[in-house]
Amino acid sequence: MGSQQYGLPAMVGVADGPAHASSKAIPLAVYVFAGCAALNSVCLGFDVGINSAVGPSLKEDLSLNDVELEIFIGSLDFFSIFGAMFASTISDRLGRRKAFAVAAIAFEVGVVGLVTSTSYNWLMLGRGFLGFGVGFGLAADPVYIAEIAPPKRRGELVTWSELGINVGILLGFIVGYCFADLPAGMAWRAMFGVGMLLPIVMLALVKFVMPESPRWLILKGRYDEAADVIRLVNHPGVSVQQVMDEIRLGIAAEFAVTAKVSWRTVLCPSPAVKRMLVVAVGVGVSQQLSGIDPVLYFLVFVLREAGIRDTSSQFGFMILLGCLKLLMIPIAGRLFDKYGRRPLMLASCVSMIAALLLMSVSFFAGGIPALALTALIGYMCAFSVGMGPGAWLIPSEVLATSIRAKGMTLVTIANRVTATILASSVLSLANLLSWGGFFLFLALLVFLITIFIYTTLPETKGRSLEELTEYFCQITEDKAEFLSEFANQPAELASESFDFEICEDQSPNAAPSPARVRVKSPTAASFPAQAVVFGKSELELAEQEQQSRA
Repeated sequence: MGSQQYGLPAMVGVADGPAHASSKAIPLAVYVFAGCAALNSVCLGFDVGINSAVGPSLKEDLSLNDVELEIFIGSLDFFSIFGAMFASTISDRLGRRKAFAVAAIAFEVGVVGLVTSTSYNWLMLGRGFLGFGVGFGLAADPVYIAEIAPPKRRGELVTWSELGINVGILLGFIVGYCFADLPAGMAWRAMFGVGMLLPIVMLALVKFVMPESPRWLILKGRYDEAADVIRLVNHPGVSVQQVMDEIRLGIAAEFAVTAKVSWRTVLCPSPAVKRMLVVAVGVGVSQQLSGIDPVLYFLVFVLREAGIRDTSSQFGFMILLGCLKLLMIPIAGRLFDKYGRRPLMLASCVSMIAALLLMSVSFFAGGIPALALTALIGYMCAFSVGMGPGAWLIPSEVLATSIRAKGMTLVTIANRVTATILASSVLSLANLLSWGGFFLFLALLVFLITIFIYTTLPETKGRSLEELTEYFCQITEDKAEFLSEFANQPAELASESFDFEICEDQSPNAAPSPARVRVKSPTAASFPAQAVVFGKSELELAEQEQQSRA
């Protein structure tokens, strides 16, 4: 155990690494590990894509009525809520690699349950496991990639998770096409059955390829292992010790920012926090109210009612839509950065309204396939370049640092609940309103969303998180102390250098208490006491104390 003095810039952010590391070439291992994590997203996307294919054969084979089918398909979103709720706790306790394993096992159990189902109840049980895996996996990928990637490539590599989902959706469409001509009793089982392969591959990658996140290893006091991973994912010239120190400082800074904020702050918000949550949760709900999940889940039914009866033509068009959706992802990123969030969200909504009205016209006119296909392409592209990615980007920008984690939890739950309600009522609404009326109903919802975005959403492009927090405080005349205290703290921390006494024991099994980071700058007075003490058991006790206060 040794003691050293360092004068290091404080890095704010859980996964932040050293800025100097970004100037070097990125090792191939980083891309390999990010690709492995993205395969988990492919599993998620496959389950969404295959939903569009299994509906007709599943309904015929098990003699399901419309309500049973729509509840089965929509329940994936509902069960995913529970996976998302437990993801953070399990990931922090067991590690990021084991979190991937838990998601893969849930996928595998769910798929086996579906393939062997002979009754509706057994089918829903398998759906429950599958939905849990989907929700769990949604939270695992971005965290792992962010913690394994050097800062220069972090933004690019985290988008691989979204790419993986869309690759999975496309793969689900392709698998549906391959088995569409089988007898009904075999078709849906074969389609779901292919989904057993991806979790097995994922488990093999977790076991033999993927390392643990260095941040998690440092949190658990396993410094030798963390150093090995840091060497693996950084250029040889990077100082491993400095990377480790900066990861610690990032964790300390983030804990300092969030330590005073309980769930009461979010559920009984001040005016500024309430306005932030209205924007964040409103945008998250709007994504699902635009109808994307119902359209994707019941695409075969939509195409059939639009006049496209040939199975090969249906799946061929679905594959085309999957390719277009995949291509829109990199385009969306560039458009958001070039034109801003607010203009692109409004343009996305207006374009979706036009496409949905065209869909409605095609159905009311007795089915005009060319018009319906054109409208579906326009709708999917409009969603993918605006509302799709914006629903997650904007909440992460408008929520203050101190409430972001809890706020994003609310956004995710609201998004999934809305998706469940809408996806579980598609066929009932179509029977009640007709398919033309259903798409007219969606157009009305998107019109209301457009009004909401126009009246509440500020432009976030080029504005720091601190500036946005100040903006919400000003427009609501809110002087909440915790917001004003922490709004500028990250900038202050990032711009100053402090002295740290770092006492280390390099043994992975060493007692946790000697490992600590103590801030000696006068600014340390603004940190809660727990935030400047680092040791495995000490940090866990601090977190428990924080939870008990909540």
